[in-house]
Amino acid sequence: MALEAPVVQTKHLRASAAPCRVITVPTAPSSSRLLPNCAPLLQGLAGIGLGIAAQQRHRSAVARQAAVDEKPKAAVPKAKAKAKAKAKAKARKKVVAPLSQQFMEGLFAPVVTVGYFLVGQTFVERVRGKGIELHSRAITAYCNAFGIPNKKRQGFIKTAKKTGHDLGMLAEGGIFGEGLLGKQAMELYENLGISRL
Repeated sequence: MALEAPVVQTKHLRASAAPCRVITVPTAPSSSRLLPNCAPLLQGLAGIGLGIAAQQRHRSAVARQAAVDEKPKAAVPKAKAKAKAKAKAKARKKVVAPLSQQFMEGLFAPVVTVGYFLVGQTFVERVRGKGIELHSRAITAYCNAFGIPNKKRQGFIKTAKKTGHDLGMLAEGGIFGEGLLGKQAMELYENLGISRL
């Protein structure tokens, strides 16, 4: 009993891939008589082993050919061109969220938005910045007192920022400008020395 010759097929494994050769090797007829239920399994295993090896050889040959095709050409020195002035990037106007959306940003967003309306955006942002600075100092003092590492301290500060954003304390504003009492509020801010805390 002689074995049949292997069958070579060309298949496309992927739509974008090059065709690969798959070799299927039939098993001996005696094995199908001895183990009738295992013959398809043995045939499949033999075909898979040879097919994988053939596919790998084919892929490596394709990769080598692609590497040969893409060899860089010798660099030719170019004449230096005069440097051109770069165009300045145009400042894009920030799109302001509607008032109804700003009110819904978090628990304290309505209070911050009313603050924008009454005392102006500049005053609210400065007071909020001062509050953030004092809170960061308090976190740093706590971490220093208990020997907490700097990386953990930075995590605390990031968590505080995220929590403030989620609660609406960082509502963006941009609708009311300086508000009703903006100038007076800024004078009070400077006179009381809040910025020097």
